[in-house]
Amino acid sequence: MPTAAAAAVPGAAVRFAAHFDLSRGQTPENVTQEPDGDLDVTFSVSRQVARVGADGATRILATMPLPADGGVNTPVLHFAATMGIVRGQDGTLYCLYAAGSADLTGVWRIRPHGNPERIAALPANGLPNGMALDPRSSVLYVADSVLGTIWTVPTTGGAAAARTHPDGRPAQTASAPPARGECGAAERDRCADDLLGQARAGLRPLARRPGAPVPGGLHG
Repeated sequence: MPTAAAAAVPGAAVRFAAHFDLSRGQTPENVTQEPDGDLDVTFSVSRQVARVGADGATRILATMPLPADGGVNTPVLHFAATMGIVRGQDGTLYCLYAAGSADLTGVWRIRPHGNPERIAALPANGLPNGMALDPRSSVLYVADSVLGTIWTVPTTGGAAAARTHPDGRPAQTASAPPARGECGAAERDRCADDLLGQARAGLRPLARRPGAPVPGGLHG
């Protein structure tokens, strides 16, 4: 949105905290909160992570590197995009970058006052979207909307591993992406979101939702 004064929404106990300029690629994708109330936001189109203060001021914390092809091979989107974001207890930010390239797609870490660095690769033919952090085990859970997979990544970095598939197939690493078959074509996003919801709710073992269709669908 073009910059405008904060305004109350008629009939609702909410107000605009900040306005973003879409012409500059400030398209908010995901958000996490700082202890002081500031918000850390991913701007998908501009490949940026920003911090929004209580006064509405926006400060760019990091900009992800642009792929050599401009990101046209990113599944579904066809542009490189910053997606999910979470905050560690020490103030470190972790964000997802879908770039359509093997050298950039994955989980990135931004330490306070530091530069972004990739700590785990994810399949370039996937779309890492939502993310949750279990502070007890220091494990990140990543939902891929295209591959229908939940990946786990330690906050210290390393190889991403897929959780056991709902049909009992063995887990795989990011170097061997799973087939597009955990969910049917129409169910893939819902399945990924459902599994991520389980991780957020209590970080229980990820399993097929009771009553959900038997996994299957597209392969290869």
